[in-house]
Amino acid sequence: MNYNRKIMRLELSAEKALNGGYYYAELLLPAADYEIKDAMQRTRAVGRESTVEVSSLECDILPELQDIRLDTFSLDELNFFAKRLASLPNEELPVFYAVTEQIFDDAEESETVDDEAVETETDEVDGSADVEEDEAAASYEDEDFSEFAEFGSTDEYEQLAEEDTNEDA
Repeated sequence: MNYNRKIMRLELSAEKALNGGYYYAELLLPAADYEIKDAMQRTRAVGRESTVEVSSLECDILPELQDIRLDTFSLDELNFFAKRLASLPNEELPVFYAVTEQIFDDAEESETVDDEAVETETDEVDGSADVEEDEAAASYEDEDFSEFAEFGSTDEYEQLAEEDTNEDA
């Protein structure tokens, strides 16, 4: 797969072993293995990967991840997640946004984001998880979203919303 479409920009930092201070490196995801190794070498953290601090500076597809420090991470997992996001077809993005919006709304209430929940939702959006569309759509209280998920196109959803407005009048 071609990973030229970079969707996430990370800042890696690791404390200098002798005199304090920090080494910094920028890493664009999705990345090839050599790019990850290069970033780890620039932070002088090869062999002490657990000491690296990671901050998400930008994420084109998921702006909620912008300007946050990631406390629990694995660069391999983040890279896998970025690959999944970059590979989502445009027609699946509205469903992904609806699902992640619900996750982030729930997280605001509990003040934490479960990164496994977001990753699981990318599995469900692209169909790699064993979840039927009817079950996924039924898990939302919003009937319009269920109908939108069935139609799968913004134009059809707008027509549906317009019909509902006309019925209410």
